[in-house]
Amino acid sequence: MNSEESKSSGGPNWLLGADKLTTPTLEFLGFKIRDTIRSYLNSKARERAAVRKFEREFFIRQGDLLYYGADQFALTFPALEKELLDRTFARFESLMKAIAEEGAIDPTRALEVVTSGFIRRELKLESAHEIALFQSAASILDTLVATYSAQVMFHYCLVPSTVHRQDPEVSDDELDALMNNPDTMEQIQEEIDTTDHPLSERIARIVCRAYEIPYPDDEKKD
Repeated sequence: MNSEESKSSGGPNWLLGADKLTTPTLEFLGFKIRDTIRSYLNSKARERAAVRKFEREFFIRQGDLLYYGADQFALTFPALEKELLDRTFARFESLMKAIAEEGAIDPTRALEVVTSGFIRRELKLESAHEIALFQSAASILDTLVATYSAQVMFHYCLVPSTVHRQDPEVSDDELDALMNNPDTMEQIQEEIDTTDHPLSERIARIVCRAYEIPYPDDEKKD
């Protein structure tokens, strides 16, 4: 049975009515589909743009806060370092005075023990007083090393973020090469705010005061 016979006999229409669509109708449907897809894609594009804008502003803000915190650290750390050293020296001086008042160690031996403890030189310690004095003097250097190390790590961690802020396109390989460059560590060391305390002189003055011995420089001034 051909199509003409199917129409005349009232048989099923295999086109399901599609043969009744005119060219203008098809064009209209095409425009509707096109506009629907375009609207969907535009809405997704606006969403992506909004997300990118949020991410950009968020990370810029985070970067600004990071640098603000770094500036605050750089400003407050010297005062913190001084406070830590002052507290360490206060404990050392208190112990030194107690040992001198008891006469547990003579002045010359006390200075030898203190010097050995501060520079971590091996010395045979003969009493509990000498052990305590040695360890107290060693804690001064420990405090200095700890504060120095904290500054080094701070500057070392800040270098990559500083470089990335100046050049957002910098690659990880370039950052690795920069951090492995010996010149970078030398530059970091130049940035370290080393303490201006004359530590050896301060230690010697504490020992002299404990034993009521005039300090040489004080005698010259008089």
